[in-house]
Amino acid sequence: MAERTQAIETLKRILNEKDVDNSNKVKSILKNELERIQSIITDIDIIDKKPQQTIGEISKVLKEHLSSSMFWPQIYEAVNEKYNGFAGMLDQTYSNLSEQEKQFCCLLCAGFQMEEISMMLSCETSTLYTRKTRLSQKMGFSSSKEFAVFMKKFNPENRL
Repeated sequence: MAERTQAIETLKRILNEKDVDNSNKVKSILKNELERIQSIITDIDIIDKKPQQTIGEISKVLKEHLSSSMFWPQIYEAVNEKYNGFAGMLDQTYSNLSEQEKQFCCLLCAGFQMEEISMMLSCETSTLYTRKTRLSQKMGFSSSKEFAVFMKKFNPENRL
């Protein structure tokens, strides 16, 4: 039940952020998608269901919508526009990255916090920290600090 509450609270916080405006296209696109997801989640009938079953259904909805092949190209385009061609650079320089690794990098570059990313990618926050370490190694960085410096080149406001 705590996981469900945390996911819902994170969703509400993202939706209510005051800095989501047209100047930040990445967050605007995500906000619109999260609003659609929120309406679907509120339609999930939780009466007579166990909390774990409800969490599973919410996870399924998030995963289906946020992994949509129609959704991510918009995010990549917005990340390219706002963060000096970051998504395109990933494709060219790090072509060995999986689609999920590329998504993770773009969300990190856009300044999302790990708990927000975990909700969007439907995985545990602890898994993301492990993924970040492995990803930095895969990209050839010798430390997480070096990876953070690399990310800050594209988004100096990033709090990695």
